[in-house]
Amino acid sequence: MICENAAKEEVNALFPKFSNQEFARRRKALEELVERVSAHAVIISGSLASVANLYYWTNYLTRSSSFFVANKDESLVTLLVGSYNHIPTAKAMSIVENVKWATRSPSEALVRELRGRRGKGKMKVALIGSLPYEIFEAIRSSSGCEIVDITRSANEIRAIKSEEEIKWLKRGGRAH
Repeated sequence: MICENAAKEEVNALFPKFSNQEFARRRKALEELVERVSAHAVIISGSLASVANLYYWTNYLTRSSSFFVANKDESLVTLLVGSYNHIPTAKAMSIVENVKWATRSPSEALVRELRGRRGKGKMKVALIGSLPYEIFEAIRSSSGCEIVDITRSANEIRAIKSEEEIKWLKRGGRAH
């Protein structure tokens, strides 16, 4: 138990996280946003060139194309990472417990994840971030999904800082 606690402290020092309350606030805002557009699920896309949204919602700083997939009520949540060897780091860094490799075909992995969330009728998926056309088309055609871009609204949520986020920004400013 002592070794396990020491290991957790070391991981937390390497990959600091906001509080559970802060992530609960973010999840609630995401659920409300997805509900507002009547979507069944949400995909948050991240890559080395565009990591902010994925990091904000999952606490995972990706180095390759990675995707967060969740039901509108977040009862089923998955983080698909682009590189197999990044799984241990993603598990240590992220608040998402279900971390998987996106395989050599992220489009197939995303389609599989969405099929597990499909209810009756046509599925509507909210998207935060951007998807390569190949992935977008695979989701749209294989799953019969309607994809709705909610990136701008998600960015507006991210722009309004909580007290905890302001404290972290001040702390970061003092570090330099």
